[in-house]
Amino acid sequence: MILCCGDALIDILPDGIERPGGAAYNTAILLARLGQRAGLLAGLSHDSGGQRLCKGLKDAGVSFDLCPLSDSPSPRALVTLENGTPRYRFEDTGSAGRQLTFDDLPPLPDSVEALVLGGISLTGDPSATAFETLMAQETSARITLLDPNIRPAAIEDEQAFRDRLDRMIALADIVKLSAEDLSWLEGPGNAEEKAHGFLAHGPGLVCLTLGAEGAVAFTHGTRLALPATKVAETDTVGAGDSFNAGLMAALAQHGKMNRLSVSTMTPETLHAVMETAIRIASESIAHKGASRKPA
Repeated sequence: MILCCGDALIDILPDGIERPGGAAYNTAILLARLGQRAGLLAGLSHDSGGQRLCKGLKDAGVSFDLCPLSDSPSPRALVTLENGTPRYRFEDTGSAGRQLTFDDLPPLPDSVEALVLGGISLTGDPSATAFETLMAQETSARITLLDPNIRPAAIEDEQAFRDRLDRMIALADIVKLSAEDLSWLEGPGNAEEKAHGFLAHGPGLVCLTLGAEGAVAFTHGTRLALPATKVAETDTVGAGDSFNAGLMAALAQHGKMNRLSVSTMTPETLHAVMETAIRIASESIAHKGASRKPA
């Protein structure tokens, strides 16, 4: 099972429609639609938002048995568009997601082969420390993907957040960054050089997504750039989550669910894996609502 760890929340979209969302939630739903055994590990609420999240998971066939439940409210994200790019304002303080502690997390069953981490769950405590501690505990036993998915409006302490990401990047097998993530982390300059530089910190695979320009992948021996699949753009919310789902599903299909396999993929296998990830991400933007998009 691929376990998606982090945020599950209610998105309030620019048209006023409320939909279940969050990076971990979206990725888990799409993994299930791609035929993978998928699970969610997030703090969920007993409130109406939490009930909607649970229903979406159940309907998609995503396991959420590991999710702690509480009476705290579900987190919410208010989404606006600036020149077609989503911007977020989070209502997360005191939420079921943010209040999650490491002691709330159950032991992971042996069926969990991989962890996907990132999103706003890493922007403030106690949830940020909970998921960092989980990653440090599990990284030797399971493949890990880290997607910082940086939302500056959600960050409580920028230096603490940067320090946490440095530690988690060193633990990760795979790091996926958008061009916006990379710019926020590293500042201006050659994006490919900066992305390639992350390999020196520990990961075996670094993926840089470039929106309509496709994506670039780096291992210690390979650079691979692929274009995006051309589609009519409808809704870019969740495109990065779709990429992560496609990437992890393709790695599973190619039998590359361990650290050594990720770092030593042949160029041909890397091409096939990245092609799937880009196709799933590109197709996802042609549909409204990240967790509703077909795979």
